[in-house]
Amino acid sequence: MRLTRTTNRISPCARGSIAACVAVACAAAGWAAHQPAQAGVGQPPNVVIVQTDDQDLSAMRAMDLTSELVGDHGTTFKNHFAAHPVCCPSRSTLLTGQHSHNHGVLSNNAANHGGFASLDHSETLPVWLDRAGYATGHVGKYMNGTPKEGVPPGWDEWYSTFASETERFYNYRLNQNGDLVQYDEDPSDYMTDVFAGLAEDFIDRRIDGSAPFYLQVDTVAPHREKSSGPLPRNPRPAPRHFKAFENWRLPKPPSFNERDISDKPQFLRRSPLTREGIGKIRHRYQDRLASLLAVDELVARLIAALETGGELDNTLVIFTSDNGFLQGQHRFHRGKRELWEESVRVPMMVRGPGFEPGRVARQLTANIDLAPTILEAAGADHAGHKLDGRPLQPLAADRSRARDRVMLLENGIHGSRAIRTREWVFIKHEEDRELYDLRRDPYQMRSLHASKKRRVRKVERSLSRQLRKLEECAGRVEC
Repeated sequence: MRLTRTTNRISPCARGSIAACVAVACAAAGWAAHQPAQAGVGQPPNVVIVQTDDQDLSAMRAMDLTSELVGDHGTTFKNHFAAHPVCCPSRSTLLTGQHSHNHGVLSNNAANHGGFASLDHSETLPVWLDRAGYATGHVGKYMNGTPKEGVPPGWDEWYSTFASETERFYNYRLNQNGDLVQYDEDPSDYMTDVFAGLAEDFIDRRIDGSAPFYLQVDTVAPHREKSSGPLPRNPRPAPRHFKAFENWRLPKPPSFNERDISDKPQFLRRSPLTREGIGKIRHRYQDRLASLLAVDELVARLIAALETGGELDNTLVIFTSDNGFLQGQHRFHRGKRELWEESVRVPMMVRGPGFEPGRVARQLTANIDLAPTILEAAGADHAGHKLDGRPLQPLAADRSRARDRVMLLENGIHGSRAIRTREWVFIKHEEDRELYDLRRDPYQMRSLHASKKRRVRKVERSLSRQLRKLEECAGRVEC
């Protein structure tokens, strides 16, 4: 196998094993090499999931290693969605397999039915896997409002950010199994690299075959940092990646700084972007991509640890993001809550048992499907409530399966709902609506909700009826 980046950001790896390739990168970055461990035989597959924060689908251009090690060696889901494109609701969906109207987390703020305090932590994926005999570990960001003390149910090992210290790349503390550990300004304290080391150590210790393991790694990148003062880069890349994208141009699709937004609801209309504003978006775009290079290396390190321990073929490796991100589209300087394609479509790749290498699945899928997929792989039937999603293994194996599936999208902030089909999306706001023909208008430039054409009116009526059924759905049969 040959691992290379398609740009000159790092030196290409020589031909050889994944572990040997990553060892070269580790040495260059000053990381410690891990030692091989004995693998288990005849046990359910391990699960490793890496979830980024605010990564839009187009940002995968920065992640060559992940695309090769997970995508090329597994199944890439081309039409994958964050069912509620906001941090806490989305992360709660991963943990429960439910839409936000069922798990009850509607925002990031505890005062508005959101955040850590709004989720029932007694019935989540790690709890179910723990019941099934899995060793469970979490590394990284969890949810807004995560307390700095204690460990939520189901987690055997816990290395988490918390509260106001979540969105920092330096000068932060982690709750490490109940102890608060301080990280400062040294290059080795760069948050993504610390997460990589903690996750790699978990694999090295848990790969002894005594029990299958579930490891969830939640990076902060490419989310912007929150700081009391201005930062030279935001988000800050690892020092070795500072110049990686400094000359890259900002993509400007047709929807960028959209000329005519009269078709959009009044509350979503923005003034045109200024030249200064576009410059800020460009710099943030470059920094976001550069911050993902350390995540790309994190994924490669975990793949190498699994290969070294002899467990790579018996591990389900999942890569995804909690939501997308607007970068000038429809005049939005930044954002993720709106139910447009840039917000709701996210990367999704799965490698491991049940997912054929090189496969591309084009059915509509969403993060409601992650918990059912993991439980299916684990052979575990321990969920304490109805799951709204479905296992992805059958969809990956059969391209014709679920081709007519529709997807419910939600926004608890505005009270908006949408139904997404292969060809259309109908968005219902409290006092307005949008309708887009995605075959003819993939950038959602012209809402057809006011069209007088009989064909369009018929489509909208049909989608509206389906949306009414889905808004309160519960369980796979209904959702």
